[in-house]
Order: sequence, then structure tokens, then C-alpha cells
Amino acid sequence: MNAMESTLLRVVGVGILLSAVCLILKPIRGEWIPLIRIGGSVLVFGMLLSPLSDVLEELTSLVGGGAIEPYAQAMLRALGISLLCKIACDVCRDAGEGTLGFGVEMAGKLTILLLCVPLVRELLSYAAILLEGT
Repeated sequence: MNAMESTLLRVVGVGILLSAVCLILKPIRGEWIPLIRIGGSVLVFGMLLSPLSDVLEELTSLVGGGAIEPYAQAMLRALGISLLCKIACDVCRDAGEGTLGFGVEMAGKLTILLLCVPLVRELLSYAAILLEGT
């Protein structure tokens, strides 16, 4: 079993354990449930930081120095933005703030869109060069 598989098993175990704790505590101390959910989300995210950094290092080494490096960097940034916004959005929704979660989600989408504008501009300039040549 490699490191990612063992981390996955730990994350699944923590998720099941925290879900059981929430089910048990809901009728007794319902006000604790959002705190347990947020704490569990932070714990799971913390458990995934080490494997995630290994994956990012591997992806960066695969595309480093090549012609696709700017595109790969934009893709990795967009991935990071989407993961961060998804986690923040879920935390907001778990806390009962769906509107705030929607705002975080929209901010992430707009940030990714702004990240892609220079790449789209560059691709359109390449298309214009190709069309001029025909």
C-alpha cells in the first residue's frame, strides 16, 4: 500500500467517525454539529496537504521548461483556486450561510476566468497568424 492509499484510508476513517459523532450528538448537542463539521473539514484538508504537495511537485516537474509551461501553470492555479473555493463554499453552507457560499463560489469562478484571459488572448493571436498565412 502506497502513501496515498494509506492517507485515503485515514481520511475515509475520519469522515465516517465524524459522521457518526454528528449523528450521535445531533439530538443531544445540535449546536456543536457545525463546529464538528468545520473542524473535520480542516482536519481532512490538513491530512491531504502532504500528498497534494507531492502531486503538485510531480506535475510541475513534468511540464517544467516546456512550451506548455504557461498553460500548465494556469491549469494548476485554476485547480488550486477551485479546490480552495469549494472547501470554503462547503464550510459556509455547513454553517447555514448558503448565500455567502454562493458568493465565494462566484468569486472563484471569476478569478479562474480572469486567469484564463491572457491565455485566450495568446491563442487568438496564434489563430490570427495562422489565418493570415492561408
